[in-house]
Amino acid sequence: MSGYQDFTEEGARPKNRYKSMFQKSGKKLKGEPLYNDESFLGGLERRDFKFLAHRAISF
Repeated sequence: MSGYQDFTEEGARPKNRYKSMFQKSGKKLKGEPLYNDESFLGGLERRDFKFLAHRAISF
């Protein structure tokens, strides 16, 4: 059971990081389109967030 939990948590971690970058920028986005549509990356103002978000979404 522990292996499955570790596996699912590891899969959710990049999504949580990705979403948190938008929240830190003051943008409230929800749902699956956030993870499937890369046009949201243009809304990030900080270059470091754009870089990290692009890496997180590429998983």
